[in-house]
Order: sequence, then C-alpha cells, then structure tokens
Amino acid sequence: MKTAKGFCVLFMLHLCFFDSGRTGKVLVWPTDFSHWINLKVILEELHLRGHEITLLVPSFSLMMDHTKIPFNVEVLQVSVTKETYMEELNTFIYITTSELPKMSWWDKQVKLPEMFKSFLRTHKRVCDAVITNTELLSRLQAAKFDICVADPLSFCGELLAELLNIPFIYSFRFSEGNAIERLCGGLPAPSSYVPGSTTGLTDNMTFVQRLENWLLHVMSDVMYLYYLFPEWDEYYSKVLGKRNLHVVRILILYVKCKYLSECIKTLKRYF
Repeated sequence: MKTAKGFCVLFMLHLCFFDSGRTGKVLVWPTDFSHWINLKVILEELHLRGHEITLLVPSFSLMMDHTKIPFNVEVLQVSVTKETYMEELNTFIYITTSELPKMSWWDKQVKLPEMFKSFLRTHKRVCDAVITNTELLSRLQAAKFDICVADPLSFCGELLAELLNIPFIYSFRFSEGNAIERLCGGLPAPSSYVPGSTTGLTDNMTFVQRLENWLLHVMSDVMYLYYLFPEWDEYYSKVLGKRNLHVVRILILYVKCKYLSECIKTLKRYF
C-alpha cells in the first residue's frame, strides 16, 4: 500500500515538471545571400516543429523569393530596385576581387568603409520601410509575436523588437574582423591567436601576420565604433527618444549560432 501511495506521489511530482512543448510566433529580420542560407535552415526546422514564422523581406531582395518561401511574408516596399541593388553588389564584388588584392593594406582600410556606406544607406531605407509604416507596425503589434530572430549584419532588427516589446535573438555568420562579435558579444578573440574574419589567415601565424591581424582588429573597431555605431545611435535615439540608448548596448544580447544544433538549443529557451 505504501509503495502504491509513493508511486502516486512521485507520478504527481513528475506531472508538475511536465512541459507540453508549446509553439510560438516568430518574427524574422533577415539578411540576403549566405546569411539567408544560414538562417533558412533554422527557420525550416522551427517551421517543422509547428512554430508560426513571419518574414520581413525587402522588395529588392535577390535570394528571398517571397513566392517560394513557406512562411508568412511581409514585403517591405523600399525605393531601391533589384537592378540597382544588383549593380551595387556587382561593384562591391569587382572591387573586392579585382582591386583590393592589388591595394596596399592601408588603402584597403580606407576603401572598405567607403564601400560599406552605400549598403548602409540601403539598410536605412529598409529600416524606414518598417519604422515609418504605422499600419505595418500596428499589424505586427496585434500579431503578438513571442520573439524576433534577427541578423545583426542588417541593423534594425533589435530596434523593431524594442518597439514591439519582445525579446530577440541573433543568428549571425561574421562581421569584418569579428568586430560585432568582440565588441558586443564579448567573443574572446585575442588578435595574437585568433585570426579575424576576411583575413584569410589561420591560427598558425607568423609575427608579421599577427601584426596584420592586430591592425585589422583596430581598424574594424574604429570603423564600427566611430562610423557605423554613432550613425545608428542617432537613428535609434530619434525613433525611441532615448539619448542613452546605444547600438552596442542593444547588441550586447548577441548570440552566435553557427551550427543548427546550437541554434535550436538556444531558441528552445524562448518557447
């Protein structure tokens, strides 16, 4: 009799810790090309598990075809055509593959910020397409999303999450010199031992290569801290009305997901 009572008590205790595995609503702020390929695998897995996914796709996107995506899609009408965006991209590819290899190291560091400025203007237009669209914001508010999954290469995902008052998580491949990973994610990457992205170096570096890697870290930090972040600080502060809100502080919640198993494990915490 005591054994039966003990079993019943133990069974009831187990029920207290039972989780039904509820599904949720996921809002997605993606980035095109390889970043989209990386994120798409995660979203497909979430979709298979019953989560409702809504994707915000810029009208000029080249790889995110909203007619073939098996999720809910909101097309953001941006005053940039696919042809214009493709022309910018081709120019970027030509410079990086044909001109940059012939430039000195210092000339490269001057040229790269100039190249990123055009993409920065495009990203701001995408952000404006959401932030200034009160009808769209109202619909997103009414949808009551549980979380926002964003790629920090395209700023504004965290701003949208802030406006909707929902948590967010990042899926990210890499930034120039791993600057965002180091400055915002606290990635332990000492320049003497860990080669920055885009350097083409390995962990087995000569003294000259270590010096080159250190300089890349410094220049990347300068580009983000003194060019990109201040510009977005002003934009975010204008929208939110908080002068003390900085991009770096928002990005501090950064989570790097390189492999599917790691991403799913991280996302599980929010459902």
